[in-house]
Amino acid sequence: MESIQVFSVEEFWKTYRRLTREIIKDEIQKNLPQTSSEEILLMDDVCSLLGKTKQTIFSWLDRGELQGHYINDSLFFIRSEIMEKLKQGRNKSKRKNK
Repeated sequence: MESIQVFSVEEFWKTYRRLTREIIKDEIQKNLPQTSSEEILLMDDVCSLLGKTKQTIFSWLDRGELQGHYINDSLFFIRSEIMEKLKQGRNKSKRKNK
């Protein structure tokens, strides 16, 4: 006999979002060229990495300060592009201080 688990609404949506993010990452990774070993980041990953809100990240996307990629309606980022942008910004601030 199978057992039934009861989830609260919050637990259900939290689990749903986590699984959805994992599936999206897997699908994006599958669709990258086989030679690519790039790490794929989703919005939550970028927010955590940069310590910024989604609103800030979307603002940077709108201004072209950050590059995002879409597959259908799914937004993702490539870690190496984020890191390169950080290096460029760091070099600009060093030049201003000289």
